[in-house]
Amino acid sequence: MQLLKINHREWFIVVAITVLFTSATLSSLHAQVFKSQEKALAEAFATADTVRRETLFLDEAQQRTIEAAAKMPLSTGIISYYVGEKNGKPYRYVFFEDEVVRTKKAVLMVAIDADAAIESVSVLAFYEPMDYLPVARWFNLFAGKTTADAIQPGRDIDGVTGATLSVRTFSGIARRTLAVFAEIKEQSK
Repeated sequence: MQLLKINHREWFIVVAITVLFTSATLSSLHAQVFKSQEKALAEAFATADTVRRETLFLDEAQQRTIEAAAKMPLSTGIISYYVGEKNGKPYRYVFFEDEVVRTKKAVLMVAIDADAAIESVSVLAFYEPMDYLPVARWFNLFAGKTTADAIQPGRDIDGVTGATLSVRTFSGIARRTLAVFAEIKEQSK
């Protein structure tokens, strides 16, 4: 029986490829979709008389205003959102946002009430390792936040050890959604 002779360099390459393949496979196993957009909408508008989808078309000046307020870039100038009405009056606005956290995306749903305050922030999908996702109760910190709030980790939003990039990203999404909502309200005047 003949043994394979592998030099140190070849051995290192084999080990490196194995480690990379294993870690990529394990991290993709941890990626998770928690809820579909349809189910999230049904839950958010369970008591609505009507729900309609709206689209906001932003010019460059509006985009710059939103980005400055959010301290985060917009990926597009076309924003789709949902409006729930009760007794003929809007009572909730829902936005779906996706953003790269570290190297992979997270999909969030942000619900805002008619008074321009965040009602809830929910994670619908998270493609990073689950260790980078804050616990569910952390998202309650966004409830009641408006454009008057900083929504900054370390100020009015608690940081989470091991999930710093997620916390920054989710805080930015909350600020950006509020800035978009402010533009919607401005246009409806």
